[in-house]
Amino acid sequence: MTLYSQYFRFIQALSVIGASCFALAVQAQDRPPKLGETPPPREVRYCTNCATVEALKPPTGGAKQYEMTIRYSDGRVKTFRYDNDPGLRVGEKVKDNNGVVVRDEAGKPSP
Repeated sequence: MTLYSQYFRFIQALSVIGASCFALAVQAQDRPPKLGETPPPREVRYCTNCATVEALKPPTGGAKQYEMTIRYSDGRVKTFRYDNDPGLRVGEKVKDNNGVVVRDEAGKPSP
């Protein structure tokens, strides 16, 4: 048996193993839930009200309010003004709940 034929058999074996693994993965993925079995919960993939604090300016000079700028996950930017320190820092993940900015709690599903 030549080196070329050994190499060719090795490549054939790898392709058979790869095709078998792919077929098993597709079969497991497309399996409908059994009767009485509840499907897994859907994962939220895009949050329209999720944002990151981009800037927080304390009152300076004649200004009397804190100014906080947030950037949403879709690229929009919005500025909020507060009479007191909002308690958030630049880089924190937040959510805009109808005009009220709250700290984003990881692992908690969005309403």
